[in-house]
Amino acid sequence: MVFPSISIIKSLHIKPSKALGQNFLIDQHLAHKIITSSDLSPVDVVIEIGAGLGALTTILAEKAKQVIAIEIDPLLTDILQRFCPAGALITIINDNILNISLADFIQAPARAVLVGNIPYAITTSLFTRIAEISCLMRRGIFMVQKEAGERLTAKHGNKNYGVLSIQTQRYFNITRLFDVPASCFFPKPKIDSTVLRMEPVPGRAWDTPGEDIYREIVTASLAHRRKTLSNCLKAYFSGREIDAAVLKARLHEEGIDCSRRGETLSLLEFEKLTAVVTQLSADLHHR
Repeated sequence: MVFPSISIIKSLHIKPSKALGQNFLIDQHLAHKIITSSDLSPVDVVIEIGAGLGALTTILAEKAKQVIAIEIDPLLTDILQRFCPAGALITIINDNILNISLADFIQAPARAVLVGNIPYAITTSLFTRIAEISCLMRRGIFMVQKEAGERLTAKHGNKNYGVLSIQTQRYFNITRLFDVPASCFFPKPKIDSTVLRMEPVPGRAWDTPGEDIYREIVTASLAHRRKTLSNCLKAYFSGREIDAAVLKARLHEEGIDCSRRGETLSLLEFEKLTAVVTQLSADLHHR
């Protein structure tokens, strides 16, 4: 498979779709840099999200045991099928990544490496899906728009800090590796990109008991930015019979002031808040 260039893309009569967020990687040096960051081994199964014209696909196949390349555009999947190197262990799937159960492609005890250039429009929904399978992953290497990278890595108190930041960082240790200029793509996007390395947090899984409560509390606490934690949580506690004064006192013991805004709480403080709520709920249940 020849590395895609502007001339090759034009010769294939491809008209990049804005609706699908298609900006094709045309910098071969950058492609190899991304693959190197993936730290692949010959036993790895790679799930590539948005294979496009195969800028990464063939190189991934040279390093890993198998590549499962998922691409939503049927024209591109047809091109990938036609130009895929003979003998390469590449499975090409034409489907919307959001309609696929990623866990179905991961056979325990093996864990997958996820790689992809992620369109901005699906950032929140896709990274939620990825968080759900963090315990089935060895790592993820993702290229995202710079703004999305800032949201995913933001810390408490930062204007970009929100539910996506907390939910992703709850299950992954995230490192910003390097920025990618818009000139590395065709057509050239309006914003630069960032490559992130995401390593699953050991021993933490989406479906562990109590994790659903943690996520509910985070969502409720950030439902109305600039409102106090106390006001944001009123709706959540409606009907749960937890006394607001008791909750306030218990949180004060944990060093959390209910007059703060939800976006100022760290991940550890959300963990403490969840533990307090869980204990108060258990106390009510055992009365």
